[in-house]
Amino acid sequence: MFLPFLLFVLLALLLQSNMFDMSDPSGPNSGTFHLSPHATGAEFRAQMKKSGLQFSLTPDPAGGLRIQRRTSLHGLQTTYYVNQRWEDMLRRSKQKRELLTRTEEAVLEAQRDYLAHRCEAESQQQRAQKRAVAPEVCGEYHRYRKALA
Repeated sequence: MFLPFLLFVLLALLLQSNMFDMSDPSGPNSGTFHLSPHATGAEFRAQMKKSGLQFSLTPDPAGGLRIQRRTSLHGLQTTYYVNQRWEDMLRRSKQKRELLTRTEEAVLEAQRDYLAHRCEAESQQQRAQKRAVAPEVCGEYHRYRKALA
């Protein structure tokens, strides 16, 4: 007898909350992008993905990632691709420099992670073939790791 009443009250409270309000401009489904000043690289990438702003290290025309950009942050040259929404956001953003810098940092971190996986895979392959030569990609990975430290 008491349990159905309790469930009814909890359901009523949930429905009254603004968690389900799609018209709330600050809600999770608003599509706006606000930079959090203390967000880590992973949190920043999650904020970008949630707001529809994306980048990739490879072009993906089907996913809309076709606008090529290049970063030279920290002296590391990396090409990346963004979608039209990201380009539009950059054009009209008041925080243009911060958005660009944070995105380029995220791009370099993604490239570093990619190189780390490639270095590990090629090192294991070299060990399996009983070669004592370090793969070239490991040198590039260490350069990225040192620059981003």
